[in-house]
Amino acid sequence: MSLCRATLSSSKTYVRPKLREKGESHIVLKQCRHPCIENSVPNYIPNDVKIMKDGHRFYFVTGPNMGGKSTYIRSVALSVLLAQIGSFVPCNEAEISVVDAFFTRIGASDNPSKAMSTFMYEMLEMKSMITGSTSASLLIIDEMGRGTSTFDGFGLSWAISRRIAEKIKAPCLFATHFHDLTTLSDTIPSIGNLHVNALCSKNKATFLYRVRPGICYESFGIHVAKLAAFPDSTIKLAEKKLKELDESCISLDRISREFADLPHGNEFIQRVKEAFSASTFRSRNKGVKRELKELIDADGSNYNDKRVKLEPKELMDVDSSNYNESENILRIIYCQPKHLRSEILRHLNNYLKY
Repeated sequence: MSLCRATLSSSKTYVRPKLREKGESHIVLKQCRHPCIENSVPNYIPNDVKIMKDGHRFYFVTGPNMGGKSTYIRSVALSVLLAQIGSFVPCNEAEISVVDAFFTRIGASDNPSKAMSTFMYEMLEMKSMITGSTSASLLIIDEMGRGTSTFDGFGLSWAISRRIAEKIKAPCLFATHFHDLTTLSDTIPSIGNLHVNALCSKNKATFLYRVRPGICYESFGIHVAKLAAFPDSTIKLAEKKLKELDESCISLDRISREFADLPHGNEFIQRVKEAFSASTFRSRNKGVKRELKELIDADGSNYNDKRVKLEPKELMDVDSSNYNESENILRIIYCQPKHLRSEILRHLNNYLKY
């Protein structure tokens, strides 16, 4: 009865989904909408989803806070659920394979009387997901790993994502602010990246609620704090600290912008991407930062390898396991032509000043 009322009250069309066999990992929705939100939000923006067994089964969804990530992944789950119980679905077109279970990690809760923290609840939900799901399940993850330290949360999210994509192989939508997780798509073909759009000016962020292929590296958390009417002094202090942290982080995306116009710059960037599984190297890791400073001379023009003396062309044949992370970064740089090497090291030295 509730479904009938929701359908009748909707100003948009519900369609009969085309069902496919269980285990086909096929969810293709055109102009999918959230049945509980579309009538309460003016100008609701519908979006498409394309999950296919031979294409992308797993998507990271990045983008700003309040940008529509949660609504998007939940609308997909609700459409699959409605189809499964024999209902029409809030889409223009829908082709959905039957699933054997829904696993979700959404929201936050705790139970101090049972010594259950918010993060422990989260871990129990994820344990149930990665041990109980099959390739015919649908997995929905709305943030994971935020209740612990940044590196702990990222490490867990990275490992869980790989398990889902490589071993479980279930359709999965994972909304996250861990932007570095998106680099898994470089090495795992079944992983794709989606993002919600936003327009950002100096004083305002405008959320477009449209889901597009690709990655959004901004979370716009400070803009949301402005919407919540935080004191100006607190906002300015947060912006100052964010700038300091941004300047203390070396990422390939940022370095690529510096190197793209240099001779052989694109070749260098590609070599580094192939050499390291993650595309981000954070200089605020004090140990590696110190090692890099020791390996680069004072003016940033040379790489002093104190253990081996090889010509640049021979260095690429050396087993990378003989080097630590910082030495491997500089080993690859040293293999570049001398004029390019000096320019790259100069840039790297500039980053290490922070």
